[in-house]
Amino acid sequence: MTQPDQSRLGITPMQTKKMTGKEAKAEQEAAKARNQALINNLTQEQREAMNQTFKRYNDDDGSLLGIDIQVPREEGIQWSDDADVEAMRLALYQAQGSVRSAKDERTWKERRQAQHNAWKPRMAALKTMYLKWKYKWQGKEDSDGAEDGPRSASEIPASEPIRATEKPSDQSSPTLQPQPSASPLLSGSDVQVRKVACIDLNTLQVQVDYEVASDQFPCEALAARGYLATTPSQPELAMSFDTLELFRTIKLFKPSFSTEAFAKMACYKYEMGYRRHYRTALGDAYDIYIEILEDVQRDVMSALGWDTLDWRAIHGCPPCGYELEDEEPTEWDKKLGMDGGNSLKRLARSTQDVADTREFKNDLILPRPFVDQHANEVLKRQDEILKIPRAIPRMVPTANPSPCATNWKAAEAEVKKHAYGAFEETGIFASCCRHGKMLWIADMVRSGEKAKYGLSIVNKINQCLPGRKLSSPSPQHHQGAGIEDLEMLERVFSGSNSLASIVRYASGYRRHLLIVQYFRQWDYDKYTNLGRFLFNNFVQALRLVDAGELNLDLLLPRINVTRNDLANLAAEESAYFSTLRDEPGLDQSSVEYVEKLEYLRSLE
Repeated sequence: MTQPDQSRLGITPMQTKKMTGKEAKAEQEAAKARNQALINNLTQEQREAMNQTFKRYNDDDGSLLGIDIQVPREEGIQWSDDADVEAMRLALYQAQGSVRSAKDERTWKERRQAQHNAWKPRMAALKTMYLKWKYKWQGKEDSDGAEDGPRSASEIPASEPIRATEKPSDQSSPTLQPQPSASPLLSGSDVQVRKVACIDLNTLQVQVDYEVASDQFPCEALAARGYLATTPSQPELAMSFDTLELFRTIKLFKPSFSTEAFAKMACYKYEMGYRRHYRTALGDAYDIYIEILEDVQRDVMSALGWDTLDWRAIHGCPPCGYELEDEEPTEWDKKLGMDGGNSLKRLARSTQDVADTREFKNDLILPRPFVDQHANEVLKRQDEILKIPRAIPRMVPTANPSPCATNWKAAEAEVKKHAYGAFEETGIFASCCRHGKMLWIADMVRSGEKAKYGLSIVNKINQCLPGRKLSSPSPQHHQGAGIEDLEMLERVFSGSNSLASIVRYASGYRRHLLIVQYFRQWDYDKYTNLGRFLFNNFVQALRLVDAGELNLDLLLPRINVTRNDLANLAAEESAYFSTLRDEPGLDQSSVEYVEKLEYLRSLE
């Protein structure tokens, strides 16, 4: 879209000057003061004419019903993604007092860090305002002692913020009011009424009024109103908590639903064209919203006394973490599963990784330093094994190692080593209990399933979970394993594969955020279905026992085996697989024959 001719508006082109961020902020503050002074001197007709000018050009641009929405940038510097909108902004400032544009020479990392530092001191107040908004009641009690529900919009005074879910009285397309959202507080006034563009999929309103006290940040005032600003002190856009919660809820049950898809849906509902910076604004607001919810969650856990180290993994699964009175002891206190999955990869993007240095901390994901301290455990253990005589031959290296195993490992490394270099994280190594509830996750970094990932999980399990624990790829060879196959992680990865499309290009911070949100909902679903899971397993075990007894009575005489022989046969089978190093000759020949056929097909 070409830039409009400013001379047609009677405005001479504006000279721009390069300046530092501090100079630009001081210049802008002075321009705002001049702007406010001039607006106060305008007549009502002049104000309406100015509003219509803004509305006409912004509507042509396709902005949100006359209100320009921008990506939240650094405080004190104005940005725009469209030449038409910028030209009109420059035209207005030229008519009301000049302001020069500034070039921000900071790096992406510096801008991202500045944004993070601006939000950090406001998070406690935002959490308080969010809770007040979410659980706001009239305060009266009826005869039964129960509180009344939320008041309707007609019951709330005009000076008091209403909930975002209540329909505004006027749904008409608003025009930009004379008081900009970033204007300074009125002198001699404790409270100022401001307006800001908003996105609220419940009401589809495009603008919200809010009151800001002289000692209050605009983001706190908007939170009390039910909206989250995209910047803490000079917001130009706010998103309702209800809209952000809708986005979060959709992602819980459709993990592949992306930020871009939700932004496009919002544009469709508002009947406007999609622009890429809407996605950026939504993504940044969603990060802040999740941080608020995480802070609330930590407070709830602390109030319940559940904030001790690794409380979730120790007590999150009732059958694993608690014992009934007079409960009969079992062979194994806990049955666990561990495995690696490579679907949750993340591409190594140097620019993004350097810029977004935030860290999403959660007790589900093991820190990398904790995992890396187990990197050399295997070599140390092998040295110890060589010094200690063993009765089982499989623990002693043979003079002629298996060529099959050696060739297979080399081929795997050759094929995958280039792929590992393209990804920062090549997947996750996860653990869970037999009921499917997650324990811990370790990121696999630029590698496959190295021993250090499994060892770090085992170390954590031994530190936090007492008792006898079973975790084996072949549980049928262990007495007391029951009907468990300990393949819970296969089902876990089958579900988490839906996250792959949105974590592949995410930053490290957002990848962890999305993974934690997904597995938190996974654990909740497992908890709600725990009773049915236990009942079905109990019924299945009874049926297997009844059917097994009958089948054994019919089968054993036919194969000349007694019940006493079954235990010996199981021990022989276990010993066979324990000492097996090479595949049987027939199997090797069959595999080699198939490989030759595939090679012949490739030549044809």
